[in-house]
Amino acid sequence: MLPSARVRVIHNFVDFSVYDRNIDVKTSRELYNLESVKNVVTMLGGCSKPKGTLQFVRALPFVLDKKTRHLFFDCRS
Repeated sequence: MLPSARVRVIHNFVDFSVYDRNIDVKTSRELYNLESVKNVVTMLGGCSKPKGTLQFVRALPFVLDKKTRHLFFDCRS
């Protein structure tokens, strides 16, 4: 276990209780014209070191297939 001095809690800024997690993926893709996009990748929050943005971006080349269409967007208020 890590010493408590090295642990920081980063709380979610999104209240997931107000969102319906049982959405129909096909309907959502049609609504936003994303039928031809294989993967939709999002990152909630801003770009910052504690959020792991750099690690997220660095991991992308290892996950993506260059022949497939992917859509990335950052959700910020």
